[in-house]
Amino acid sequence: MAVFPKVVALNFVLTFFLLNHANASEEIPAGDISLKDVPLFVEKARCIACHGLEEFRVGPPWKAISAMYSGRDRSAESLINYLAYKIRYGGAGVWGVTPMIEYEGITQEQAKIIAEWILRLEKK
Repeated sequence: MAVFPKVVALNFVLTFFLLNHANASEEIPAGDISLKDVPLFVEKARCIACHGLEEFRVGPPWKAISAMYSGRDRSAESLINYLAYKIRYGGAGVWGVTPMIEYEGITQEQAKIIAEWILRLEKK
């Protein structure tokens, strides 16, 4: 039997285990945020259960996401809205087979600030 299906199955089990514990432990903070608030916000919202700044966890690191869009206009509203949508509604396929869960508790405005923060990381 090929190893790949076993790795994919294990990845799904690990993902759902981490996400269930990530969401159960803390509430998504309410209210407006600024760029300087994002590191604390993503910690409290438990985004850090799956994403690190530079290290791969269940999902890609934020700096890798930023680097992926390095050739594009990072201030473009369409790019910020695209990433904000992915933050709120999740998805799969861009970074592999592991799905990102929905975070509808994050507002559109919060998601846009997080997306802008991610896009600024590569420049640091």
